[in-house]
Amino acid sequence: ENDMKSWVYNEDSGRDSEYIFATDVVVSAREEDDVGSLASSDKWAETEPTEGQRVWTDDYSNILGAVYRRLRDGE
Repeated sequence: ENDMKSWVYNEDSGRDSEYIFATDVVVSAREEDDVGSLASSDKWAETEPTEGQRVWTDDYSNILGAVYRRLRDGE
């Protein structure tokens, strides 16, 4: 593990027809203090790592696994 914590922000504008699309942002840091008030904001959700899933690094990535999970989960 890399001991990082991550927070996710999702906003769907509902205005795709006007070319104003959804926003998905992830912020990662080692400590909550590093992201300030974002960590306690109602608009941001702290994520939990999936058990047994390796962390992507410069030396490791699993693109097919990511695609498979999206298809499996119906996204």
